[in-house]
Amino acid sequence: MLERNGARVAKGIRLLTVCAAFALVLAGSAIQMVTSVSTAGAAPAPKAPKAPKKVSGVVATPGVGVITVTWNLDTGSGITYTVTSLPAGNGCAVVDAEACTVPAVTSTPWQFSVTASDSAGTASPSGLSRVVPHRVLLVVAGQSNALGATSYAIDPITGVNYFGHPYANAADKKDLIAWPGWWELSPPVTASGLVPLDTPQYLNFVTTPTQVFGPEVGLARQIWTDDSLAVTIDKVVYSDSSMVDWSPATSGGLFDDMVGIVKQTMASDAAQGQLDTVGGFYWYQGESDAMDPTLSAEYQANLTGFITAVRASLPMSGTAPILLVKESLAEVIGVQQAAGICSSPNCEAVIAGDTAVRAADDWAAANLPHVVTVDSLGLARTTAYGGIHLSNTGELQLGEELAKASDHQFP
Repeated sequence: MLERNGARVAKGIRLLTVCAAFALVLAGSAIQMVTSVSTAGAAPAPKAPKAPKKVSGVVATPGVGVITVTWNLDTGSGITYTVTSLPAGNGCAVVDAEACTVPAVTSTPWQFSVTASDSAGTASPSGLSRVVPHRVLLVVAGQSNALGATSYAIDPITGVNYFGHPYANAADKKDLIAWPGWWELSPPVTASGLVPLDTPQYLNFVTTPTQVFGPEVGLARQIWTDDSLAVTIDKVVYSDSSMVDWSPATSGGLFDDMVGIVKQTMASDAAQGQLDTVGGFYWYQGESDAMDPTLSAEYQANLTGFITAVRASLPMSGTAPILLVKESLAEVIGVQQAAGICSSPNCEAVIAGDTAVRAADDWAAANLPHVVTVDSLGLARTTAYGGIHLSNTGELQLGEELAKASDHQFP
């Protein structure tokens, strides 16, 4: 009996052991199922944001005193495009735009690269744009001696042709010039107004066509001799004009015309892919003011305002030289004194006016940055108009002196 009971107990224990083991197996399976379901339902990890692509298609296009840099825009947003120049120092930055503009008033061979960046990172810089083609532009302005009113290309007395050998050089063909078609000179017959330097400038207020030239010819030839540099010249002149006539405050006056002519030349060249920069400004004026006691007394103030306005109105570097030709009435006064017509008090007034205007030029050179004077006193003149006008040799010499005083300062 006890043996049967003991066998029954042992059997029960074995049964409990088997059941417990089976329960553990079932529990393990359940844990695996729960784990599998949990893993299958989890959200994927977010992808790390990518930095912008390397910029492509960088192009530098010249304008009037500026260069506009363009590129291919990326598809993303919030991207900053940083433009860097070579040489350094002339860049800009924009967000989600495909262009920006930088100043360009120096004869620097500019190139540009563009780098894209955002919160995710920065791409490598683009390749460099091509060098922007460049040319130096000079402005010659003033009254009759800036025109060359009696500076004849073919001398009526000697027959010498100052556009022939041995006077001409490569500048005559390589340089370009434009002048307005005002009452004094017949306008150039080209769409742009630009013609080679040796193109005849004919006076149109005389019955017989007469070719003249101003200081621009000697200026251009000497620059070529010094630097082998071809330039463009805007010649904007008006005889008998006073500083009041050139006042920047006069809307639509000579000053506005001059600025418009220069900017038109620059725009025309920019449309052809060329950047023009103002290398120098050459001013020959003052005889009209010297002969008027009121104007001569105001000349220094008017000249200062004029120079300030030139720098502010033309797209030019603050270091570009402004050349002032010191007018001289010494020969006019001498002729009148010799003829006994330099009467008092008019003669004394003209002498005082001449002194005041010349002193104003000297003051400007001493007190205004990058202003230089070149003296016309002693240069050869013609007897026409009482000795007030330079002759052809006088104009050539003046131009040469202007070049030597300025061509090493072109920015």
